Amino acid sequence: MIQLWKRSRAAGAALRLRSATVSRPGSYAVNEDAAGEVEAGGFSLRLLADGLGGHARGEVASRLAVERCLSFLQARPSLEPEALEEMVLEAHRALRAAAQTHVDADGVKSTLVILALNGSTARWAHVGDSRLYHFRRGRVSARTRDHSVPEMLHRAGEIREEEIRDHPDRNRLLQVLGQEGTPRVAVSDAVSLGSGGAFLLCSDGWWENVPEKAMEAALRGAADPADWLARMQERIDATNGASQDNYTASAVMIV
Repeated sequence: MIQLWKRSRAAGAALRLRSATVSRPGSYAVNEDAAGEVEAGGFSLRLLADGLGGHARGEVASRLAVERCLSFLQARPSLEPEALEEMVLEAHRALRAAAQTHVDADGVKSTLVILALNGSTARWAHVGDSRLYHFRRGRVSARTRDHSVPEMLHRAGEIREEEIRDHPDRNRLLQVLGQEGTPRVAVSDAVSLGSGGAFLLCSDGWWENVPEKAMEAALRGAADPADWLARMQERIDATNGASQDNYTASAVMIV
């Protein structure tokens, strides 16, 4: 069910955030996606995680990753890239520790994407193939680059970007939380917030079914973040029906 959008004032600025989140299990019995948000020390954090499908503890992994990041920001609010990287690695260490308590010690893994904002600036970080899109003037301005085999092939010029969605190796991830060794955390440059800008965080069950042009079209006609999500969700529900993966998305609008 879509949560109603809500407002939060960014510290030290007239800009405000409106946000909404939707998360559904699709055609599966268990939803291995998780999402969260928190306001602390003049900072806002939005994030989501997708526990790896096929692993017994995917729902545990995604929930634990989200909870650990929310706690981290409350204790150490910051927009510095080193702080965001440490936040993600703290979640990774929590998943590695949790794996030791389960018989399936290889099953506590997850993707993670986070968006951190203060009164005038935003920065994001991710591991895996859950994505963040940044929109300016109704169009995609930037997106995270998946840690996946198809993304690697695209960046090498071997496939087109639109082929990532249907590539047979789209579920082969190169970096995840909970893996052996330390994952590479991708952290963005800082971007200035402006009225009318928007962000979309989403798991692969969402972006695989909603092309960027459809995201833009839904945004242009949306009254608020919940409406934007609802317009995109209609496309997902109409497309896949009984064979739909878990899907989760969080929308943020700057006003």
